[in-house]
Order: sequence, then structure tokens, then C-alpha cells
Amino acid sequence: MRAIHSIAVAGAPGDRGGHRQSPGHGAATGAGAGSSRWRTPKNKSGSNAGIPSIYDALQQAGAIPGVGVVLAALTACRNSRDLQTGKRVHSYVAERTNYCSSNSVVANSVLDMYAKCGSMEDALQAFSEMKHRDVVSWTSMISGYARCGDGALALKFFLRMQEEGCEPDRVTVIAAVKACSSCAEKEEVRVILGRAVKIKSLEQGRALHSRVARAGFVRDLAVANSLVDMYSKCGSMEDAQKVFESMRQRDVISWTSIISGYAQAGEAEFALELYSRMQDEGCAPDRVTLLAALKACASLAEGEKDGPSRQKWLEQGRAIHSKAVASGNQSDHFVANSLLDFYAKCGSMEDAYTVFQAMCRHSSISWKCMILGYVHNGESEQALEFYKRMQSTGCVADRVTLLATLKACSTLTAAGASEEALGTAEKERLVKFRLKCLETGARIHSQAGTLDLAVANSLIDLYAKCGRIILARNLFESLPHKNTVSWNCIIIGYAECGEGAVSLELYRQMRHASGCAPDAGSFVAVLKACSSLVALEFGRQIQMEARSFGLERDPIVANALVSFFAKCGSMAEAEEVFSSISKKDLVTWSSLIAGYSCRGDATRVLDLFERMEKVGGVKPDGVTLLSVLTACSHAGLVDRAKDEFRAMPRKHGIAPTIQHYTCMVELLGRANQLDEAVKLVKGMSCKPDVVIWKAVLGACWKWKNVALGRLAFASIMELDNQNAPAYVLMANLYAEAGMLEEAARMRRRS
Repeated sequence: MRAIHSIAVAGAPGDRGGHRQSPGHGAATGAGAGSSRWRTPKNKSGSNAGIPSIYDALQQAGAIPGVGVVLAALTACRNSRDLQTGKRVHSYVAERTNYCSSNSVVANSVLDMYAKCGSMEDALQAFSEMKHRDVVSWTSMISGYARCGDGALALKFFLRMQEEGCEPDRVTVIAAVKACSSCAEKEEVRVILGRAVKIKSLEQGRALHSRVARAGFVRDLAVANSLVDMYSKCGSMEDAQKVFESMRQRDVISWTSIISGYAQAGEAEFALELYSRMQDEGCAPDRVTLLAALKACASLAEGEKDGPSRQKWLEQGRAIHSKAVASGNQSDHFVANSLLDFYAKCGSMEDAYTVFQAMCRHSSISWKCMILGYVHNGESEQALEFYKRMQSTGCVADRVTLLATLKACSTLTAAGASEEALGTAEKERLVKFRLKCLETGARIHSQAGTLDLAVANSLIDLYAKCGRIILARNLFESLPHKNTVSWNCIIIGYAECGEGAVSLELYRQMRHASGCAPDAGSFVAVLKACSSLVALEFGRQIQMEARSFGLERDPIVANALVSFFAKCGSMAEAEEVFSSISKKDLVTWSSLIAGYSCRGDATRVLDLFERMEKVGGVKPDGVTLLSVLTACSHAGLVDRAKDEFRAMPRKHGIAPTIQHYTCMVELLGRANQLDEAVKLVKGMSCKPDVVIWKAVLGACWKWKNVALGRLAFASIMELDNQNAPAYVLMANLYAEAGMLEEAARMRRRS
């Protein structure tokens, strides 16, 4: 049996500030009472200790303990929540004494011990056997049920208590109000006038408040604090504010309750105003107040998209951080984790990292905050690095952390364009990322045991993106239960791997699977497969199905339809869907522009591009501008292409990628502006690859420019001296220029 420490011999049952027994209730009675033989032993520090060992000795000796020893033992069991020892003490006392029936202090101590240990069944039995119940007895039952989450039963006891003629005191009232709060935490929310309210609990709370006010308890600080907390949990901040403003004095609990309430109710800005007012009125925040203020700051920062607004909340959060440092609360684990969450939501991962490094220990929540922060802020590589570090510490990741890590993997493996369009360096980087992410996914898969469905779906998506479609299919087939997301992941996985026919077959299977109706993601996935196969008729059927499910006008489905019809060359149908979209976003405009660009219709591309900015108010991205440059290239609009290319960083804030440079080099090469093309390549912001130098070499062959051709060939050789097509191009250039010996030598080397 474990030792019990910190025993209060004469302490009465109840919470801090609880009831005091009437004089004489603590007097020892019965055989052996007051005998020095049974006095509670003291340890070196003077505190009571060793109650279980005393009872072992008593049982062996057959002696009857005094009331003081019994109370000390029950109090020790209550404080340590040692239910088993408490039952032994109760049983021993009941068998050998009449204390439980004759001494109300002992009876209440037994009752309170059971309630504090969470055994309300035993507490109810003890309560039922009591010959006399006083306010302490009733309060123990009410507090016990409230603490165990059964607020409804606690309130029934509160009413029954008064029906039996026992008037509540302040401790009872606080317990009843907490019971009402407990009910509110379980009740479902109803939205009334835009506010989330717990109607039933609020009605009970208001009735209780009226009774408390009539009894004069509302002036008590602790009672008023509990009322503020109760109204906050019920969702009525108006009532909470009224109680708060009516208080003659307020302590840190008062302020924290109202600040937390407003933060929870979505009124974070007002919560922060109260936080400032609290300090202006001379009340210093404690750790709980700091947690509430940080939560308010985080929610405000998370809701802001523009930099200046987010910066405002970042600065306020930093001020709260400084207050935590000054008050010594920065080292508190909960405060530190809240700071991590706050800085991550503000997009300031440097600050988050500083807090993380200063922490004495890192829990799973600490690691999760950092990983989620890096993922949400687009720093997927850092997220994976932190997951690796977390694993090395032996800390177990929960499903949210696993999902965030897998999202980071998926982000890194997504090329953002077809692999054919990527430069050599980008392809190598993508292969490296895929290998790293595949290893991470496999580790998660092997360690997870029974996979959560959401985690399994993320793994299917990751395996497919990494080109391991067989692994994805095996995992998909192994799932005992598949939801719509599972089907969507495998369908789009095959589509992105170039196996559109398999995607369409899987879609047919999904339509026959029970409990898996297609959603917007399903139609997007199957339309992608139709695009890869140029399956125009099947795509039209999908459009009809989307319409039957009421999803044809869904933004992502509508955009997928525009892209599908455009890629199939049916621009009339693409235009029809485009016109039906009331709110066109970047994807909508870019999809139609890309379709006309592929058809070489530069006039329509440039018209849509201008309308997108002027009428639609949508800013282009790199993909849109690549379509514009490609259209200009096909139409030979050299000057317009130059204008748009120069405007990329200056007007649109977009740095050209290797694809944009390659497109411009091809355009300049076709226009015989080879010197400018070479100058452009040499001045690139990114490293030139083999593809772009081959574009220069091809243009040199067309225009028989041997000097620049040799420069381009030499540059290719530095990057890849085994590039056979480069040797062939150079040989052809020499031949066209009449340099037959050089041509023959080049062919021998190819």
C-alpha cells in the first residue's frame, strides 16, 4: 500500500475556503480517544505520515482508534485520492466504532473522501446511511457530482437539499453554479442571432442566479466569479459582463474568467481590450490569464491575411510574451506551448523556434505546434526535419501531427507543373524530395499499427505522388472501410501517374460501392483522368452526374470542367462553363487562358489576360504568365512577350522560373535575336540547365550561328558531357555552315 503524506488531522471536509465544523464536532470519542498511544506519528518536518501502517498495526492489535486518527486517515486518503485505502479505513471504523452514525464530522469526512476520490456510488451509499445531513453533507454530494461531470444530478441534489429544509451556504452555491457550468459543457450549441448559446443550461443558470441574489450571496467574490464563468460557458457574455461590472471588487480570477469567455466566444479583440483594462486597474495577470490572452491574439492573427494587420497582433502577442517573462511564467509548459501556437499562427516561426529552444522539456504538443506551424507557413522541409527530431526523442505523434507531416510530404512531392516542364535541377530536387518523403511515409506506415482512416488516405495520396502507385493501391485495397476520400485519392493518384483508364475504372467501382457517394473532390479527380485521355464524351457524362448531385456550380468542380474542356480543345464548352461561374478565381481564368494558349490563339489569350486583371480583379501567377508567354511565342509577338516578361517582377511581384526563361529563349531564337537570348540566359536569376542551352543551340542551328552555337554546346558539356542530342545538333550546325570535318568529328563523338 502506498504511503500517504500531508495529513490534516483536524481539517474538515470540503474545498479550499469550505465549511468549518461546529465546536465539539472534532472531539475524540470512543475507546482509546485522546490516548497518547494512538497519536498520529510525525515525520521530521512535522507533518503527519504513516496512516496506512498505523491501521495495519491497529488491525493486528485489535485496538479502537480515536476520532482524530480516523479523521487524519480519511483526510489523507481524500487528499491523495487513494480510494482503496479510504475504503479500508471506512470499513475498519464502521466495524469497530459507531463514529459514522454518531459523529457528523466523521460521517461527512467519509462522504467527502468518496466524493473527492470520484466514487459517487460509494458517496451516495454513505449519504443514504446518514441519520443527520447538514449543509456539509449536501455540499459534498453537489460538489462531487459536479466534479464528476454530472451537473444535472448535482442540481437535483441542490433543489432537494432546500426542499428538505437545509439552507445552502456560499460553498454550496459555488458548487451549484459549477454544476450548471458542467451541464453547459455537455450541452449542444444552438445558434441564436449569430451567437452560440447553451439554452437549457443558460435558463438553469439564470434561475440559480436569481436564487443566489435573493439570498445575498452574489456579493461574495468567489460566488460572483463562478457566475461569470458559468455565463461564459453558456455562451451569454452579456450576462457575464453584467455580473462582472456589478462586482465591487475583482481579483485575477474575475478578470481571467471574463477574458477567457470573450476569447472562447469569438470576440477576441474585446478580450484583449479587457486584458489591457485589467492591468490599467492594477491587477496583474497570472498564467491562466496569459493563456487566454494568447489564445485571443492567435485567433485574431490567424484570421488576418494581410501583413500589416497580422503584424499588429504579432506585436501585441510579443507584449504578452514579455509579460510572461517578467512574471516568471514563460517557463510554464502550458504558456510556452501557447506561445508556440501563437507565433506559428502569426507566421513568425523564428519566434516560435526561439521559444521552443528555450523550453526545458518538449511534450507531444510542443512538437505538434512546431510541425503544424511549419506546414501552415509553407516550410514543409522544416516540418519534416522537426518530425524526424521528434521521433529521435521517443515522443509519440498523435493523428494531427501525423496528418500534418504527411501534408508536408505531399506538398514537397507536388511538382506544381508537369515533370516534362521542369528544369534539370528542379527534377533532381523533386526526386530528392520524393525519396525523403517516401521514407517518412513508410516510417509512419510501419509505426502506426492500425491506421486511422484519415492517415491511411494521406499515405495513399503520398505514395501516388511519389510515383509508387502499386504501394498506394495495395494500401487502398487493404482498408477494411473506404470512404469517399479514399476513392478520390486513388483515382487522382492513377490520373497523375498517367493511367487515366484505371482512374475511370476505379470511378465506376466507386459508384457501385455502398456508402460512397461522389463529392466535389471525386468529380475533380475523374475529370483530371478524362483530361489525360482526352475522353470528351465521358467527361460530358461526368458533368451531367455533377449536375445531378448539385455540384456542377461548385467552384472547384466548375474550374475542373473549364480545364477539362479546354484541354480537350472544346473551347465553346469551356467558355460556357466559364460564363456560368459567378465568382471567377485565378484557377478559373488561368484554365481558360491555358486552353487558348495551347491552341495558339494569342489574341484571345491576351484579351482574357487583360480582362482578368481589369474586370475580374484577379492577379496572375507564374502559371498564367507562362501561358501568356507561350501564346506570344507561338504568334511571334516578340515585343509583347518582352513587355510581359519584364513586368513579372516589377508589376506582378513574380520571379521568373526556368520555364519562363526557356519560353523567352525559344521566342528570341525563332526571331533570330540570338545575342539577346544568350544575354538573357547569362543573366538568369536561377542556374541555367541543359534544356535552356539546347534551346539556344537549336536556334543557332536554324540561323547557322556557329560562334554562339559553340558557346551553347560548351555550356551543355559542362552540365552533361554525355548528352547525345547536343552532339547531333552541333554536328548539324557544322554541316549547315559547310564545316564538314567538324561535323564528322562531332558525329563520331555522339
